[in-house]
Amino acid sequence: MTNVKVEAEGSERGRIGECSATAIERIMEFAAQELHEESTTRRMEKRLNVIVEKNRLGAGWGRRFGFGFTLYNVWWLVIFPVNLAIVAALFSIDLRVNRAELATAMALVNLLAVAAIRDGTVLLLLYKIVVRIPWKKYFFNRMLHCNGGIHTGCAIMLLVWTTTALILPIANRGDHGRIADGIDAANVAMLAVLVAGLSIMMILAMPIVRVRHHNLFERVHRYLGWSLLLLLTAILLRKFFHSRWNLSGIAIASATIAIACLLVVFYSWFLIERQSVHVRVGRQGNVLIVRLHGKARPGAFAKISFNLTEWHAFSVAFSDRENRAYGLVVGVAGDWTQNLAQRCLTRLDRSVSKNRAQVVDEFFTAPPDLEAPPSTESSSGETTIKAFIRWHRPLGFMYSVYAYKRVICVGTGAGIAPILPHIGSDRVAIHVVWIAKKHRGIYGDEICDRVFQHSHTIYDTAEMGRPKPEIALASYEEFRAEAIFVVSNAKFTEAVRDVCKTEKIVAFGAVFDS
Repeated sequence: MTNVKVEAEGSERGRIGECSATAIERIMEFAAQELHEESTTRRMEKRLNVIVEKNRLGAGWGRRFGFGFTLYNVWWLVIFPVNLAIVAALFSIDLRVNRAELATAMALVNLLAVAAIRDGTVLLLLYKIVVRIPWKKYFFNRMLHCNGGIHTGCAIMLLVWTTTALILPIANRGDHGRIADGIDAANVAMLAVLVAGLSIMMILAMPIVRVRHHNLFERVHRYLGWSLLLLLTAILLRKFFHSRWNLSGIAIASATIAIACLLVVFYSWFLIERQSVHVRVGRQGNVLIVRLHGKARPGAFAKISFNLTEWHAFSVAFSDRENRAYGLVVGVAGDWTQNLAQRCLTRLDRSVSKNRAQVVDEFFTAPPDLEAPPSTESSSGETTIKAFIRWHRPLGFMYSVYAYKRVICVGTGAGIAPILPHIGSDRVAIHVVWIAKKHRGIYGDEICDRVFQHSHTIYDTAEMGRPKPEIALASYEEFRAEAIFVVSNAKFTEAVRDVCKTEKIVAFGAVFDS
């Protein structure tokens, strides 16, 4: 009995010892993992502190450089002198042409430039060309990103030339209340309305007004702009009718440019389709995954509307061109995206009996099926909503990564979306710096796995706090990058670009409201 008891106690102690050893091993593994994560965090903080100290004296240099003069304004240095030289020649040289006709033609040339630089097809062709220029890459790509300088510069000159066309016949007033050069008072009145309408659009386009009244700006810019274009066309037709279609060379050129303006402005509105858009809400309700049918290039933008009046553009995050499907990652921030998220969650609450968190978890734990048939309510947490989609999808500034061989892409939150389609490309090597809160918890396994299987740096703001802009440079030398691309809010983007300018590193960021 004694021996049996001793053996039992020995085996029991052995089991306890084994359990204790296993527990100790687990504790040691956990501690080692914690130490590794802590050491990684400390290494990153140490590297960032070195960069911060190095750039402390140069902070803000980028904003002070040139007193705010940017490549956006360089376009004005090209547009204004050319136009103003022609204006000066119009009044100083004895020209044999009709000055009012020439002013109208120059107004139309600037109008065509204003419309064309905002056209998706034109931008697509420009991006395709510019990324292939082997020299002065930063200058040419950044000038293309700042294409808003062309839009605003030519718009200002459009107003100047329209005003000139209005003033010239009034200055040459003849007898009996008629206006010289065969233009009557009705045309002068129509030109006055045109000048007034352009002035209103200019005032609303001023940054201080546009930011506070953005929706008003968008509506006026579109509908008043269309009305003024049609008014200008009516002025030309009236003139041609009164001249019995005996047109000069300038008048024929004006007619041709006017037709081109009408095509550029209105053709895209005939390339709209209504389709079922599949929307899934992220685990915490602040991210939307949107699936659409069609083809989209990496770096393209998709424009969506539910009422044909309010349009929103989002970068294509996933693309399956063989199956004619693509996806978007949309951060829930503004009123439009918040209403869309609430609309989806309301439908799920009505149609699905499961707990909302369980429903959405099923989506994140299962791979996406871009070819799933449309349905109004889905048991996987997906909602289908009818929406209007533009067929043509312009390229954005992230397409310029293909001008380089090795780049670092910095994205904050849902700003990872424009970066995703370029990850793993055989045309460019990309190191991703993704700054977000609880990456897997909010954005799901699908997006995280796509990022994590390639070169990356993850910065979790829930654990590490607000990032410093120097984080963009943490892996610059190690990765041997040629340029840095930033997809974030305006403040952080400018801060990163300031740091990069101090280090003389090529950096690109989105141009807001260009």
